[in-house]
Amino acid sequence: MRVLDLGSGRGATSVFLAREYGAEVVAADWWIAAEEAAAVFAAAGVGDRVEAVRAKAHALPFEAESFDAIVSVDTFEYFGTADSCLPYLVRFLRPGGQLGFATPAMTREVREPGAIPPGRRDWLLGTRACAAHRPGDPAHRPVIGMLTANGGDGGD
Repeated sequence: MRVLDLGSGRGATSVFLAREYGAEVVAADWWIAAEEAAAVFAAAGVGDRVEAVRAKAHALPFEAESFDAIVSVDTFEYFGTADSCLPYLVRFLRPGGQLGFATPAMTREVREPGAIPPGRRDWLLGTRACAAHRPGDPAHRPVIGMLTANGGDGGD
């Protein structure tokens, strides 16, 4: 099985898929250098099964029908907001391929387009809890700002 881990970051999901399922994984991320991610994969003992690629989600350097599955864990909400995103990604799937996305505050599986449950309030609550646990870590500020933009309180 060949899997695209889209928005892979430092590659935790890629390592998991390679170790637990023996998948051949392409870890694509725009913000983490391919060399940095490749070092993580080598240290985890999966460097032979995981390829690190620096790529934007809207400009992927792959041939059509290159993957059996595309996964995105905790990143789809950043690049997948345009109506054109899913049709674009589907072209990289082989016939019968699967898309799998997990985002913050998802509490149930979603199978129908347009049936995404509300979850912004839970996402904000979780992010604020993480920020309180690590007050010196600035990583949570942009997310809190996004969720409370325009006077919002994180409600749905």
